This record gives sequence, C-alpha cells and structure tokens, in this order.
Amino acid sequence: MNFWYRVTIGITGTYYRLAGMKMRVSGMENIPPGPKIIVGNHPNATDAFTLPFIFKEQLIFLIEDKVFDIPLIGYIFRKADQIPVIAGQGREAVKIAIQRLREGYTVCIFPEGRLTGTHQVLHAGTGVARLAVETGVPILPVGFHVPNQFVRIIHSHQRGKETIGGWQVGGYCYVTIGEPLRAAFDEQKEKSYLYYRHFTEQLMDRVVNLADQAEGLARQTQYAVQKVRI
Repeated sequence: MNFWYRVTIGITGTYYRLAGMKMRVSGMENIPPGPKIIVGNHPNATDAFTLPFIFKEQLIFLIEDKVFDIPLIGYIFRKADQIPVIAGQGREAVKIAIQRLREGYTVCIFPEGRLTGTHQVLHAGTGVARLAVETGVPILPVGFHVPNQFVRIIHSHQRGKETIGGWQVGGYCYVTIGEPLRAAFDEQKEKSYLYYRHFTEQLMDRVVNLADQAEGLARQTQYAVQKVRI
C-alpha cells in the first residue's frame, strides 16, 4: 500500500475522530476479492471518507481536479496516485483508471461528478460502463445516507467560484453495499453511447435503491433508540 495513501487514511481518520463521526455498514458479504469498480451516490463530501476503512486494499478515486488545488491535500492526493478529472477531459481520466484496474487496483467513482445533497441522481457520466467493458472487472454499487441533522453546509471558494458542500459532523453514515455485477455487453453494441447510457441509468437506479435502504436503516435505528429511551 502506497505510503501517501496511508497518509490520506490518517487525515480522514483524524477528521472522523474530531467530528465525532461513526458508520454502520450492511452488505459486507457482497465485497468480491480482487480489483473492482466501486460506484456510489455522492450527497456529502465526507461520505467517501468511509471507504478506506471498509475496503482494506488501496483505493484509487477519480476526483474533481479542483480538489487538487487545495494546498498540501492536492500534493498528498497526487502522491497517493489519485486521479484528477478535468472538465471536458473525462476520457483521459478513464484511460488512467483502466490502467490502474489492470494493475490490480480498485477504482472508486461517483458518476454524478459532484456533490448532490440528495439521493436523487443528477446526470451520471458513462465512465463506469466504459471501464467495465475494457477491463471486465465487477462493479460494486454502494449507497450512502447521513441524517440531515448531522450534515453541516460548508461554503468555500475555488477558482473564483463559490462551492457549497455537506460535511458530516457527529452521528452515523449509513452505508449499504449491493451485490456485484458485471457488464454483459453485446459486442455489436458495446461501443454505442446509447448502450453505455442505458447501462449507466440501470446502475444508478440500483445505487439509489441502496441509498434508500441506507436511509431506511437509519430510520429503523433512530426508532429503536427512541423506543429504548421511552
């Protein structure tokens, strides 16, 4: 495991402890061995912080390139072999991700490309479908949910524009891991954008369903705690 990747785990772990965050994970039995493509919804900036503690291998994230502008963090991410995604150059990032998968790494992608603050899926890129076709590795869908009372909205500025993102402070991040799937493409259609788009929409429907399950688990847990208190 890359030294700098361990540094990123240390940073996220420190935030977890200072922010009083916890997580509850269901579906651990669905995690396949070997390289895979982890795909999830992206409501909050801190949801991805859970993944290095769930998956023991080194993870390669596709990250919006402006994050690499952050002093020190950007340097560490580059050293940790994380992949910047530049607007309008997504295919270049996909090519790098294909190489990492072939080298045996696990790649993490949030196909919506930005924070959403909700389970509702915005327009999702087709990069996951392209990765699956080129490498044949399984796709592992993941759903995240953090109750609203534990999310703080942070305003910042990057490249002259205001950015807004949710950060978990306290409480649990609920993570539901679905069964892995493989892209079974017809050879005559696999290079078709429409076919990629159809597969992506089906995949994101599954991710949304997992996020809804995570929200349901949160509600059940909250109800159980209230029932005990009564």
